[in-house]
Amino acid sequence: MDVFLDCTDVVLRPFEERDRAVIAAILGDADVMRLALDERPLLPAAADAFIFDHFSLNDRFGLGTVALKSTGDAIGFSGFRDCLYLDAEDIEFGWVLAPAYHGRGIATRLGKGLIARALGDWKYARVLAACNALNEASEHVLRDKLQMTFEREVEPRPGFKRRVYSTAERPMESQRRSPK
Repeated sequence: MDVFLDCTDVVLRPFEERDRAVIAAILGDADVMRLALDERPLLPAAADAFIFDHFSLNDRFGLGTVALKSTGDAIGFSGFRDCLYLDAEDIEFGWVLAPAYHGRGIATRLGKGLIARALGDWKYARVLAACNALNEASEHVLRDKLQMTFEREVEPRPGFKRRVYSTAERPMESQRRSPK
């Protein structure tokens, strides 16, 4: 299995055709989608178009499949994209998981891995994540679990509001040496 990011019990990997039914079901789930992406469920044809347009995880950008490491079964999707929410050229990460996998710490593990990739491996100065203001679970992960900083609420188009969080490379704390 080609792995983009290993997060202990789940991996982020390129989309495979066997993932289509699970990803389409997530994209069509009204409860999940009212707080994600365009805040509406996608009908099957629109879900297929979304997969075709966005699931091209390459060296940095695009979406990939979040899969259980033990079986390779798809449970969601995640990835990076360019982002101008804070009036600068930034990179944004995000995730959407099937409801059965909510509340298991998977989003936190993904977030930590994605932040490490962007700030560490790729040397970005900061990385962003945005969520629907009503998505309390995602906001909790961003604010409390990943310790990201709330920047501001944006409205990229009328009625479409997002709360934007950032994290930047933290300077290494000076190491204290005990006196000899």
